[in-house]
Amino acid sequence: EGEVIAKYLPAQLTADEIKAIIAEAIASTGAAGPADMGKVMGAIKPKIAGKADGALVSSLVKESLNLGFAGLVACRLTGLRHAVSSVP
Repeated sequence: EGEVIAKYLPAQLTADEIKAIIAEAIASTGAAGPADMGKVMGAIKPKIAGKADGALVSSLVKESLNLGFAGLVACRLTGLRHAVSSVP
């Protein structure tokens, strides 16, 4: 019975496909950190509806935003260190 029903359900997106959709949404919304999760989820919801597990999507969005935020902080700290180290 489950096999018959599965034939009529939309194909599930892979983790890589979901990550690509998330990356596109982050870029298009200008999301910069965890506080922007709602923006990203709102942008991707129509693209993933019925095609991906919500818990998986949520965790991937959180991961992407935390990595992006950490990378931004690291870049700013590196720039600050460089600026401070170049002062005579």
